[in-house]
Amino acid sequence: MIQSSDIHTILSEVSREKLKEYVLEIEGVRHGGENYDELEKRATFIEDTLRSFNLDVENQHFTFSERAYRNIIATMHVIPVNLPFSTNPPIPPLLKGGEGGLSEVEERILKEGKGDFRSKGINEDIGWILLGAHYDSAWGSPGADDNASGVAVLLEAARILSRQKLDTTVQFVAFTLEEPQLQTIKFLIGSNHFARGAKRAGRNYSAVFILESVGYTDQSDGSQDIPFIIKIPVPKKGNFLGVIADRRSKAIMEEFYRIAGEYVPELLVVPYKVPLSGYILPETRFSDHASFWDYRYPALMLTDTAMFRNPHYHTYKDRHETLDFTFIENVTKAVISALLKLRLHF
Repeated sequence: MIQSSDIHTILSEVSREKLKEYVLEIEGVRHGGENYDELEKRATFIEDTLRSFNLDVENQHFTFSERAYRNIIATMHVIPVNLPFSTNPPIPPLLKGGEGGLSEVEERILKEGKGDFRSKGINEDIGWILLGAHYDSAWGSPGADDNASGVAVLLEAARILSRQKLDTTVQFVAFTLEEPQLQTIKFLIGSNHFARGAKRAGRNYSAVFILESVGYTDQSDGSQDIPFIIKIPVPKKGNFLGVIADRRSKAIMEEFYRIAGEYVPELLVVPYKVPLSGYILPETRFSDHASFWDYRYPALMLTDTAMFRNPHYHTYKDRHETLDFTFIENVTKAVISALLKLRLHF
């Protein structure tokens, strides 16, 4: 089991060069409806990259507007002990095409009562941890901040954590069709499909972290806009990471804030719990965490606040040259430390 004292060593493995590489691979117009082939190229890159970390990777396919789309799911299963076999085979994914259900291996272990997963994913009291980010972009935008930056953090966190032996199952999920589609008012389509399937399957997540535009900063005074409804102190410089929670995720938000402050003190974090699941401040529902809120999962949005700071949001100017890779690196470290400490805490 990883000790808390080992986390600084693990964080030193985060590579800014890798983060830049991932952003450059994802960047480019890739709107789900208008740039389907480009979106698929990014999906294949994400899938191949996650497979290179020896994670259990699958595609969750669904149809929208007569086209096939996919969420990419990489699962880092807990290593089972005391299996009723001579060897310990890897546990296959529990989410099959959105239908859910236990695998044959898991059913056999649970029925015979001989397996000790030490997994909070099998224990109904404490669930899995999920880290997610969407990989499509808004129409006409190369989407470096929104959301190549989030995918980069997702991939680098997966690379680092895949080297560890965890006793809690972690899923890394790249969602598609987060952005509004031109033929409908719908958005968050991929994450809604995932969360709905997880709820129907009885999947239990104790914490969901959604990375949404985590790469843009502006150190000038007055660069940060603040919705009038928010009454907490917020810096006037756009140089912090916002952590947005609802009532169910308030405790996780507080833990993330504490852990990030301990392990990545150079990253300024501003937590905010929205009332009424964000319906009175719709901008706080503009990412995939809202799909999990709607299905009563505790979820956080980690964000640079997007349109409240970044003048290139949803435009053709959202390019990698505008990003702050020191900030992205620190966000990655905060995410990894939170996942490791939350695992130890649970």
